[in-house]
Amino acid sequence: MTALAEKEAGIQTPMQAGGLKKNTYFIVISQAVHLTLAFFLNIVAARTLGDEDFGKYNFAIVMSYFVFLFNDLGIVTYLTREVAQQKDRIEAYFLNSAVLKILLILASGIFLWMYLGVFSFPRDKVIVVLLFGVYGLFFSFNQLGFAAYRAMERMEYEMIVLIFEKTVITSVSIYLLLQGYGILVFSVVFMCGGLLSMLLNLVLVKSKFLRKAATVDGALMKTILKASFLLGIFWFLANIHERVDVMMLTVMKGDAVVGWYSAAYKIILVCAVIPNIVMTVTLPRISSASRKDEGEVSKIYRLGLKYLFYLAVPMVVGTLFLADDMVVFLFGEQYMPGADALRVLIFAVGFDFFNVFFAVFLIAWNRKRSLALLQTGALLLNIVLNGVLIPSYAHVGAATASVVSKVLLFGVAFVLVYRRLGRPEFGPLLKGIAAALVMVLFLSYVHVHVFVSIGLAVMIYLLVLFIIGGIRPDEILVFKRSSSNA
Repeated sequence: MTALAEKEAGIQTPMQAGGLKKNTYFIVISQAVHLTLAFFLNIVAARTLGDEDFGKYNFAIVMSYFVFLFNDLGIVTYLTREVAQQKDRIEAYFLNSAVLKILLILASGIFLWMYLGVFSFPRDKVIVVLLFGVYGLFFSFNQLGFAAYRAMERMEYEMIVLIFEKTVITSVSIYLLLQGYGILVFSVVFMCGGLLSMLLNLVLVKSKFLRKAATVDGALMKTILKASFLLGIFWFLANIHERVDVMMLTVMKGDAVVGWYSAAYKIILVCAVIPNIVMTVTLPRISSASRKDEGEVSKIYRLGLKYLFYLAVPMVVGTLFLADDMVVFLFGEQYMPGADALRVLIFAVGFDFFNVFFAVFLIAWNRKRSLALLQTGALLLNIVLNGVLIPSYAHVGAATASVVSKVLLFGVAFVLVYRRLGRPEFGPLLKGIAAALVMVLFLSYVHVHVFVSIGLAVMIYLLVLFIIGGIRPDEILVFKRSSSNA
């Protein structure tokens, strides 16, 4: 959730309207390709590696992200902001940020050494984690290039690097997995793919943007590190919440359980894209309107809640009915236990639709401190609940802890927004429930292939919602205008 972290830190790159629209397309294309390739790779990996090795892989991915966090400390976010405001100093900021990251490799290494030293993991698992740890470092240095592209408003280069890396890793990994190679070779492919993308990134940044010589500046590095640390905390809080459950599951219940849980999580990640899109579309409009037109903010608030509810309800209902079929069709019979976690986790995604939307208002109103405290409280609750529930309920307990912490976020964030904008309209929400009931009847009595069921159920839901007046074209245009003005 990199975009969310940057927005929580209050970053807004000064782009012209045409440039922003073009760069938004590049981001959407790159993320769509990245998510699609990652989804197919996860399906093949789950089926070929088996639940235990798939669990090791997902644990290693989580550890690689922590390596990145300790190696970054908010530097990328700070670099984006400063270079966007001082484009003529990109060489100095880029070089000194890179030197800082080289020095911070030690911090990442200490984190890995301490974590792996506390727990007695098998040798093969330790090797996999170390290989992905190196990949995490390559990922961290890649982010420097992405920061330069965003600050210079040239996101087409970010798209090139992202698609290149994911294409290489996905194609080579799928080939080798189908040839019978295991998790160690799979991990090496990730590390090599990260190295190649980092080299491509450096070539592009050097040839396109670094025109002047720069020197290592101790004072500038100190300034960068001091200013970026708070941004790093925002980033850490925005991302750790979704990963702490895997770290605790792997220690308390083992790799197979992590594999089941991760299979369920891969499915809901597809749905989790929606709230980030909503944030991208609405944040600029709300930020602008909150300074001059509270009525416009209230309108977006009411319509946003309405249509997010319309999206969340069929997603939750459909998953409750079809979780078993989705997990088995995508990942195989051995991941069937993950269906129980999926039925619980889908509620976490549903609440997150609204949590991200509420966060947009808090950011626009400069309530970042409240947001950080709220995230911290939810994270602590999540950790405590995982410790209590995982021993008895394993992956379902981890999923439950996630839902409860999301409910806490929802409750407090709703109250904060409610105090300023008032109560939303509940009448339109009843139309969403009515359409969902028709969808339930269809899923209860019609049994076809799982993805045929999903397609037909969505069509029926939308048709009923349109007939009873839930969906109105003039309201959709409000969000279209928000996107155009972003």
